[in-house]
Amino acid sequence: MAFPSWSPAPPDARPSEDALSVVFWSALNSLGENARSAATAFRAGATGLRECPLIDGAGEPITLCSVPTLDPLLEGAARLDALAQATLADLLGRAAPTLSATRVKLFLLLDEGATVPTISGRSVAEELALRARDFVQNHLGSRVGIEIDATGAAGIGSILERVEKELAAVEYECALVLGVHSDYSIARVAELDAAERIHSSENLDALLLGEGAAALVLVTPVRARSLGLAPVLTVGHAATTQDRARIDNDESAFEAAGLTVAVRRVVEPISALGERVGWMSSDINFEMFRNYELQATIVRTQSRLGPPQLLDTPCHRLGTLGAATGLWQMAYAAELFLRGDPPSHRCLCLQGSDDGTRSAFVISAA
Repeated sequence: MAFPSWSPAPPDARPSEDALSVVFWSALNSLGENARSAATAFRAGATGLRECPLIDGAGEPITLCSVPTLDPLLEGAARLDALAQATLADLLGRAAPTLSATRVKLFLLLDEGATVPTISGRSVAEELALRARDFVQNHLGSRVGIEIDATGAAGIGSILERVEKELAAVEYECALVLGVHSDYSIARVAELDAAERIHSSENLDALLLGEGAAALVLVTPVRARSLGLAPVLTVGHAATTQDRARIDNDESAFEAAGLTVAVRRVVEPISALGERVGWMSSDINFEMFRNYELQATIVRTQSRLGPPQLLDTPCHRLGTLGAATGLWQMAYAAELFLRGDPPSHRCLCLQGSDDGTRSAFVISAA
C-alpha cells in the first residue's frame, strides 16, 4: 500500500517536556520473534493465522495466531512466562548497559483474571511478576520495583498516566513496561468456547484468538538527553473512560460515550494547533459490538481526523493481544518511525477491556 510522503511534525506541534519518550522497545507475536521482523511482516500484510493443537468443545482444532517458535506443549501460565522471558531478553540485550546505571521500575500488564489465586496459593500474576522481576534484576545487577496491572487491554491507559506522574516526581528514572497475553491455554479455550466467543467459519461474531508480548522503556525527554539517547517515539497524555456496552449485556454499542470522550481528550491539544490525526490503531477483533462502537466514535470525531485516514486493526491478523495491545501499537509505530516510513507522523491508539474500560493516547515521531 502506498502512503503519502511523510515528514516530521512541525516544531510547534511537538510534545512538551512532560510527555513520555520511548527509547527501547521489543515485541514478540505470531509474525515475528522481535519488533523489527513482526512489524515488517505486519506492514507487508501478512497474517499469523494457523491451526492450534488445542480443540474446542466439539473436538475440532481451533484457529489461533500462535508464536511458532514456542514449544507447542507449553500452555497457560508456562506459555505466558516463556513469552515474557523472550521479550525481556530481546529488550535487555540492547537496553541493559543503559538501564543498569539508572533507577528502574517494572510494570507488568496482564489480562483480567490473572490475579485469581491458584491451588498453589499464588496467582498467575504474582508468579509471573516474581520471575520477570528476577530476570530484569539479574540482567541489570540492581534491584527494581514492580507493579502489576491485570485489567486487560485498557490497563495501558492508567499505567501511562501513573508513569508520567512518577517520572516527573523522579520516583525512578526509567519505566520498563511489559505486557503479555496468550489464549494458548486449555482453561482459556474452554471458557471462551462455553461463551461461544471463538471465531470460526460458523461463528463470525467472535474473537480471533492469539498471543504475544511487548515491552518498552519510557523516560522523560530530559532524562533521555542526559543518558545520551535519541527517542524515536513520544507518547502524549492518556485518557481512560468507561463504556456501558460489554459482551455480557445488551447496552447499545453505538452509544460509545466512553471511547468518544477518551478520543476527544487526547486529540484536543492537536486540534488546538489546527492539525488532525491521520493514523489510527484499534484493538477491535471480530466481535461486532466493538466494531459498532469504533464506527460511532470515528463519525463523531471526524472533524479531528484527517488524511490518509488509515485504520490499523492488528487483532484481525495477529489475534487477540489483550494486555500487550497498547505496547505492540507503540512498538510497531516506533519501527516505522525509525525507518522513516509511517503513514502519518501521529497515531491515535485505542484499547478496550471486557469490563467496558476504554483507553486512548496519541503517539508521535520524536
